[in-house]
Amino acid sequence: MIELCLVIMALSVLYVLCVPFHTYSEDEYDTFPQSYLLKQSSAIASSASRILDEYDTPVITFNAKGNVQRAMTLHLGKKGRTIVVELGGGRLVFR
Repeated sequence: MIELCLVIMALSVLYVLCVPFHTYSEDEYDTFPQSYLLKQSSAIASSASRILDEYDTPVITFNAKGNVQRAMTLHLGKKGRTIVVELGGGRLVFR
């Protein structure tokens, strides 16, 4: 039993020393869809227009029905990935 505890302790020490510490950072590409859908759903729920201007993107305006006023392509994140906001219902297309 003691040998088993020593082996488990040795493995845990090696794990802590050998596994690099990885930090997960959320960039705009990951957080934008949640903010977008929150503003769109609040516009629908309250039947009032809402504006999304939290990111370094053009201002996105939702009308009372949650429709987008203007279609656009957004380049977000460190890797330059794009999100296309379609006109009307405001569907998001990830590329």
